[in-house]
Amino acid sequence: QAVQGWTSGMLQIVDALLAEQITQEGRLLEIGCGGGQFLRHWRQAHPRQALFGVDLHAAALPSAQANTHCSAQLSQADLTALPFAPASFDAIIALDVFDQRGVDLAQALVEAKRLLNADGILLLRVSAYPWLYGAHDIAFNTGQRFSKVQLRQSVAAAGFGVQRITYANSLLATPILATRLLQKLAGIDPAASLYDSTLTNRLFARALQLEAQWLRQ
Repeated sequence: QAVQGWTSGMLQIVDALLAEQITQEGRLLEIGCGGGQFLRHWRQAHPRQALFGVDLHAAALPSAQANTHCSAQLSQADLTALPFAPASFDAIIALDVFDQRGVDLAQALVEAKRLLNADGILLLRVSAYPWLYGAHDIAFNTGQRFSKVQLRQSVAAAGFGVQRITYANSLLATPILATRLLQKLAGIDPAASLYDSTLTNRLFARALQLEAQWLRQ
């Protein structure tokens, strides 16, 4: 499925952005762990790290537990009130979570800041381009899209230093933007067949793989 191609490609993007940033040991928390795809992927390359995952939805946790083969400590929690002591983690990962409907970005960032140690790293992925908000976002529960300036200001206001801010999925940006704008202007709902297409799957996987290689340079 196309979603799988996007997911596997984006995991390579995460690897590229975190290359040489995180040691083989320490404690890592994923906020919004869902079915555990990231934690399973990360465990393969970081067998000695203590991995933790939280998700608002309890129904996601059994799948995550099975996916990670019980190698991560999982719990249900709201991202603005996480059940951990201050400075508990060396790294926090939040992929497509802080932009979800009902999430207050400022509160989420303050809570993440509380949990990181002095040298800790937060990797945050949110949807870009506020003018693009439309049917796709509604279908995937996205509450808000952010400009680069807005995101930088929000992160700084929470006390973070910005080490790197970049776009992802750039190689396929033109056809994706055209499709989303057509959906928005014509009032067309996202077609499931588009996301299930084998061709779309391959395009996502290959384009994101190339982009990950570029980001490592």
